[in-house]
Amino acid sequence: MSGSDAVLSLAGNALEIGMSNAQLLFPLGRTSGAIQTQFFPFEHLGVSMMPNLRPLWAYATQPRGVEVEGPVSIRIAMPKLRGSYDYIPPGTERVVLLGYSPGRKVLAPIGVGRIENYSVFSEGSVALENLDYIAYVMVPQQHQPLLAAVAAGSKSLNQLIAELQ
Repeated sequence: MSGSDAVLSLAGNALEIGMSNAQLLFPLGRTSGAIQTQFFPFEHLGVSMMPNLRPLWAYATQPRGVEVEGPVSIRIAMPKLRGSYDYIPPGTERVVLLGYSPGRKVLAPIGVGRIENYSVFSEGSVALENLDYIAYVMVPQQHQPLLAAVAAGSKSLNQLIAELQ
């Protein structure tokens, strides 16, 4: 993979990252290299998480520390849980996108995603710092207007974090 690929298709195309205006920086300053991304259920994630923002699963990429510079878009195929999509609450239009924050050493909000045809599409800006972990989490229905405001840019990620804590 290189930072100049227009779309990174990872984990059998279950995770796609639009990179047309971004680049990857691999460890040791390289601009290209091999990566492997795997799907992990919650109980197998070896990363700290913020309270109230615990995903059912995440994508983890090796090697760790592949940085992302510039704006990206994200598409995540929503997997079935026990053979069904019934885990998605009716009326849920948006989710919180999560990524690994090296400064906080935690899985933290990086943006908002819109659910469409059992895929999550990033909406608005995405603050993806690296490829270490990428996930989404559904939040209670009363927070849907907050997610819409963050996606529209009228509220910040810090405001999102504060209101979800």
